[in-house]
Amino acid sequence: MATWYAQKGSRNIDSVSGGSTSDVWNPAGAVMMVGWSGPDCYTADGALAAIARFNPVGVILYARNVHPEADGFAQTLERIRSAPTAPLLFVDQEGGRVSRLPVLSGQPAPRALADEAAAYGAALEAGRALKAIGIDCNLAPVLDVADTGPMASRSYGGSAERVAALGAATIRGYRDAGVACCAKHFPGLGHASVDPHVAAPVVDLDADTLRQRDLLPFAEAIKAGVDCVMVAHATYTALDSRLATYSRVLIGDVLRGELGFSGVVVTDSLDMAPIIEGVGPGEAAVRAIEAGCDLLCLPHNAQTQQQCFDALGSAVREGRISEERIAESAARIARLRRPADG
Repeated sequence: MATWYAQKGSRNIDSVSGGSTSDVWNPAGAVMMVGWSGPDCYTADGALAAIARFNPVGVILYARNVHPEADGFAQTLERIRSAPTAPLLFVDQEGGRVSRLPVLSGQPAPRALADEAAAYGAALEAGRALKAIGIDCNLAPVLDVADTGPMASRSYGGSAERVAALGAATIRGYRDAGVACCAKHFPGLGHASVDPHVAAPVVDLDADTLRQRDLLPFAEAIKAGVDCVMVAHATYTALDSRLATYSRVLIGDVLRGELGFSGVVVTDSLDMAPIIEGVGPGEAAVRAIEAGCDLLCLPHNAQTQQQCFDALGSAVREGRISEERIAESAARIARLRRPADG
């Protein structure tokens, strides 16, 4: 067993509904970020059960996980942080309509920000609040260039230059607050006509337009030091016939090669329609890692988490994915941890 994972330990669970444990090695948790739901979704119990089951490197919080009492929420976070494997804590806090934590309900929507100074200030304030409760990484900002369509309300606007400038300022704000952040949804959903929560968008832009318009904000985000990039569940016909999530061309050649990104590549939620109605979560997890993704986002469904855990474990044991490939991603993810003093 590879030393990097043996130190954490891992146990495979036979079924979602409470099967017995075995000593079958499974490194999948090293690349999994999981959420939790259910009747007691605002307590730590569900999160701790997922941690015990999958040994995930990360846990993601949603509004459903916020305890009705502030003290209870603080206790929930402390219990999660005190788990033996000390998972990273993620949140999806963009501002505006995508606001997960009541303490940040007043964070302005990206479109409402007047300029770079306003973007930096909003991110610095939000980042300090996130840092104070122990969040390691915020899955924001959205860098889709969109004046219309499903992403417009989450975007900085329809100008690539504005999105690039305000996005980079936002990233600097979060990083100065001591919180990692994530640019999304690479290589851009500004021209998508359908929300990927509902179906897989097909973007038919030519390669030059994609590079000059949609990739500009991501190039500037990388210069600003963004820690993570989230890949879209969409197909970009000028560059590849596969979903970007499974595309070695987009992840390896474009994101890492052309743009020089060396940080963590995150999938969008593997609970979304393009995955569930496509190859399914388990195969999607394997293909994403094969393509160069580092961290699998599994925020909602315990069954989806189990399918991905089992499929990745089998892929490693059967040689489809090497231990070294998982270790490479684990090393990148480890860099998201910040010193306690920020």
